[in-house]
Amino acid sequence: MKNRWLVPLVLAFGVLAQGAMAQRNQVFPRDIHGLWWQPTDPGWATVLFDQDTKMSKALLLYDRDGVPIWFFTRKLDCSTNHSAYLQIDCSGTMELIAGPWFGEPTFRLDRVAFNPIGDWNGTFQTPLFGGNGPDVRRTLYASYTIEGTTFLQAGDMPLVAEVVDPEDRFLYLNTSQSGLWGNPNELGWYIGFAQQGTRLVATLLVHDRDGRPRWYVMYAKGPAYGGNPESLFEGGVFETRGHPYFSRSADRFQVRRVGDVRVKFGATSADGASLYYSIDGVEVSKNIIRLP
Repeated sequence: MKNRWLVPLVLAFGVLAQGAMAQRNQVFPRDIHGLWWQPTDPGWATVLFDQDTKMSKALLLYDRDGVPIWFFTRKLDCSTNHSAYLQIDCSGTMELIAGPWFGEPTFRLDRVAFNPIGDWNGTFQTPLFGGNGPDVRRTLYASYTIEGTTFLQAGDMPLVAEVVDPEDRFLYLNTSQSGLWGNPNELGWYIGFAQQGTRLVATLLVHDRDGRPRWYVMYAKGPAYGGNPESLFEGGVFETRGHPYFSRSADRFQVRRVGDVRVKFGATSADGASLYYSIDGVEVSKNIIRLP
């Protein structure tokens, strides 16, 4: 278990790429959207989300006590200074988002605060050919700055993409369900879905009782191909622990199941979805939509 990411997990995908010079925030190659990790240093990741008109990103790390913490980029600025089949560069400002505890019965918007914390930069290299992502041939060279200190200098520890269902011969994701979801009236917490075949994986970005950002991973299975398009997926919620973001030690990676998850999608993305999850006995139910 400690030699790999928790399980295959990819979140989100984009719009078919066009080979062009320095096109910014217009079209994105599908296979840069997803979860990127380093097999020799498991437990943390960068997740990119397609929101149709823009890309956003979550950096999944651990604080000095090994507790999960996430940093969010609401809009990435991407360019193709070479052919999109060879290299894409993305960057953006990261924020530490404070918010109400996920278990509060009523969402308190007054507790949400977006605090700039640093920057994220990534270069995606090697070929793609218009797939729906992810493309395991790609490599991500990323770096990020938190409170003035830069980590993962360019070229250090190249990250690779995970696939949702390693038993599926196709790598593409379901375009109506994969992506960043949430409640437009409760901005500040999010859930990123990736659905491929009969499997769904997700990253839940919420807050603890003290308003600090916490993330959890969800794994669920649904109906076989040809099933009801209003698909119900059921599975588990997991918490990971790892080394602080300013150090490296795969020995600190741990996984614990903390609850259950159920997601029921409507017939189309416009119909939204109902989300139920539990974490250490706290139960939460939400109505959510795919965020534009």
